[in-house]
Amino acid sequence: MAYRGRRAIELVRGRLRMWRCAADRPRRIKTCACRDVDLAAGMVTWADARARALDVRSGERRAWRLPRDDGHVTQAGRTLLLWSEAPAELRIVRWRR
Repeated sequence: MAYRGRRAIELVRGRLRMWRCAADRPRRIKTCACRDVDLAAGMVTWADARARALDVRSGERRAWRLPRDDGHVTQAGRTLLLWSEAPAELRIVRWRR
């Protein structure tokens, strides 16, 4: 489970959910074979067949092609690093507010 401030993200049995303090139930974000789940800078990021992100405040979602099928997504603020290991590839994507 990743958390920041009043929010927490959990991945349980293929369900990606976001909890908020004082809420009775979590918000379902996605049902998928997700990996690389993270919460930072007001964004939730994860990877399935593509790299995906959700802006928590606006609810806006975006998706990007991963460098390879086994690619990963890592978050650095509102900048996403889309990468794969073999062969090594890196793509940097910025999501402006």
